[in-house]
Amino acid sequence: MGKVTNILSGKKMDLGKIFQEKAEKIEEEKKLEIIVTKEAKAQEFVAVTNFIVTYFDDFCRTLPLKMAELWGRLGLKAYLYNNQYTPIENFNTFKDYFKNVEITPKIINQVNKQLPKEGGRQYNANKGVFFSALIQTSYNQGFNNFEFKEISTCDFGAWLRGKEGKPIIVKAEKIEGANIFHNASNCSLTADTVDGLGTFWYAEKCSLIAKRVVGENIFDYTTNCFLEAETIQGDFSLGAAENCVAEIANYKGRNFGEGMKNCTIYSPNQEVLDKIEKQTWPHTKTNTYLQGKKPQWV
Repeated sequence: MGKVTNILSGKKMDLGKIFQEKAEKIEEEKKLEIIVTKEAKAQEFVAVTNFIVTYFDDFCRTLPLKMAELWGRLGLKAYLYNNQYTPIENFNTFKDYFKNVEITPKIINQVNKQLPKEGGRQYNANKGVFFSALIQTSYNQGFNNFEFKEISTCDFGAWLRGKEGKPIIVKAEKIEGANIFHNASNCSLTADTVDGLGTFWYAEKCSLIAKRVVGENIFDYTTNCFLEAETIQGDFSLGAAENCVAEIANYKGRNFGEGMKNCTIYSPNQEVLDKIEKQTWPHTKTNTYLQGKKPQWV
């Protein structure tokens, strides 16, 4: 591009150089904007994470005072009755509190890293419910695929509600604690190890894929659920389960499938099938035991 004369100053101007300098300035402004945006998002990430952690810490510290006050007003029997139902009430409280805060899966993962593994009585009793509420809130906002390295708390995943054809997806290396994913529906959990009492109690349309599942009352009272495990080690699995499918390579336990109806059990190990079928009570013809792996379409 050639030079032109400025009619006001009479000086020659190099238009090519002018356009190049302007383009470089715009590019620098874009880079600066990206840097500022990244810094702002990083600061927001830290702020939201700290806000959530502080809220839960304050909630657990004040909760025992509220419970003690309730005890004083209603007496021990009424206190124990009411305290028995606080987890689901607190689950709804947490959801309502954070419904207008954007909570991404990364934020939830960071909250898990920052919160202590154990705390006081109310802390331990509500930590899992707290994570359930955060996951549900995030899912309702359009997020999914929640990944954790390790979770150690009761009631993790409890009362989660996914949608038909769009389950809430959770992955973890290890999860331990009582009542994991109890009363959940349309959820999928993949883990290396799941260890606890009452895993997926009363769940509906859920799936668990794990290398090792340990504990009692695994998948009890489940409906239309799927379980795949290399090893199950525990008693009273699939009690009163209905319309469920399980693929189990190795099994160590007793009282499998008491009251189980219309379920199909697959195993590559015929000894496992024989042991499970022998333990199932009452012995009805509604259940099926097949050697091999489940078909892909199941």
